[in-house]
Amino acid sequence: GSLEVTARPEQETVSVGQTVTVRYTLKNNKALPLVWAEVMQDVPVRECLSPDASFRLRTFSEEEAASTGRERAYIKRFSFMGGYSTLEWETVWTGVRRGVYRPGSMVLRSGDGFGLTQSSGETDGLRGRLLVVWPKLVPVEIWPFLRHVWTGATGKAGWSEDPTVMKGERAYQPGDPWKRIDWRTAARTDELMVRQYDTVTPLSVLFILDAASLEDKEEGISVTASLIRALDANGIDCGLALPATETRGPLLLRAEDPSVTMRSCLFALAEFEAESATSRFDRSSVMSAAAGTGQTWVDRK
Repeated sequence: GSLEVTARPEQETVSVGQTVTVRYTLKNNKALPLVWAEVMQDVPVRECLSPDASFRLRTFSEEEAASTGRERAYIKRFSFMGGYSTLEWETVWTGVRRGVYRPGSMVLRSGDGFGLTQSSGETDGLRGRLLVVWPKLVPVEIWPFLRHVWTGATGKAGWSEDPTVMKGERAYQPGDPWKRIDWRTAARTDELMVRQYDTVTPLSVLFILDAASLEDKEEGISVTASLIRALDANGIDCGLALPATETRGPLLLRAEDPSVTMRSCLFALAEFEAESATSRFDRSSVMSAAAGTGQTWVDRK
């Protein structure tokens, strides 16, 4: 067509409250000028992203909805565009709530100043790109998850020593417990050496989010996402089990799967349709994953 638009986001992931700048370029590929032109972009799912004033939200009439295939859209309008000309602008989109935006084709419309002639067409624009708003991250304490380990309990430091596995010795330092001194070595060499043991931490954590029973579903998702992020920063692999919704089956991300990362868990939570969540899990798969996981936590409060 005579009009072509490209759109390039500076990044594809933001958190709630953060912004992403999308750079647009609109080209008139014909010699004839356009009296007016419009760029039409889909409304993000759950309105997870909101644009600045360069776009305005329009709700279409039944006739317009039938012709555009959309009930609502964000519109950018230009009053005049010369032949073989290019217009560029930036729009700042703000993350409002978690969600995954998969833009469809952008609709381009143009016509004369009297509305007597009008043409429209579609172009890819942002089609094929993903814009992700992560769940809201909040401060969380992770020491309760690190307290219960394979061999017993430990303190808030999040680690415990396995006295059956000694990994070496080092020179005594003031403040070291006397019970760790290797007295046989001291008697033989007249040097105080302290035994060092191997440490034990949780190998992995599996979160089961029973969203249907949560009073505040968004808070539950936010806390779960924050715990996964914090545990990952401490070197602990996390898995995630989500129930089926009206449009999707149950999801299981196994912590032992090398392809499962902190980002893939947060992506699943960002996309999760909590409002239509059921209590249906793939129970056999979840139980199998839980059996091979260091800890299993069920969020249903």
